[in-house]
Amino acid sequence: MDRLSSGIGAQPQWVDSPPMADQTTLEAELSKRDEEIRRLRDLLVERDAELGTALGRLAALEAHLQQLLGIAARLQRLPGATRVVKAGLRRLQSRRGRAGA
Repeated sequence: MDRLSSGIGAQPQWVDSPPMADQTTLEAELSKRDEEIRRLRDLLVERDAELGTALGRLAALEAHLQQLLGIAARLQRLPGATRVVKAGLRRLQSRRGRAGA
């Protein structure tokens, strides 16, 4: 319990100030707290970097998907394109089947 005592013309003094042992304990606790704050901040920076990497990959995949959707839309407008694409896929699958055997 800290109380300020002052008399007329006297300098303020702390009454009931903690002993030096308590002050050392408080300093140790503050040091531990600061260390934990640094650890958590470093962890947050690391997670933020991982999130940035994941968001970059997601943006790249979304861009690729948009390209594929554009190609698919153009192919649907071509007469007979579906038949040609299906034939091409069958050939690819047959080649993979022979390569795996």
